[in-house]
Amino acid sequence: EHVNADKGEHTSEARQKYGTPVSQAVTGHTLDRNGKVQYIKEEWVYSRDNGMLYFLQFEGERLVRVDSKRGG
Repeated sequence: EHVNADKGEHTSEARQKYGTPVSQAVTGHTLDRNGKVQYIKEEWVYSRDNGMLYFLQFEGERLVRVDSKRGG
């Protein structure tokens, strides 16, 4: 099973399409020009039966990047 996510996808869409991630962590945040938190950054990890790991990175609940690698 492949994780075929599109940039801009909302976290709720990703959860509906791929289920609950095996790992979910807040990795940082972005600040607005006044120094207040603008967006929370998160990374969700999905593991598939074929040994692939998919890393979905979100900013402000929107997908900004997908990386994958073979698990070992």
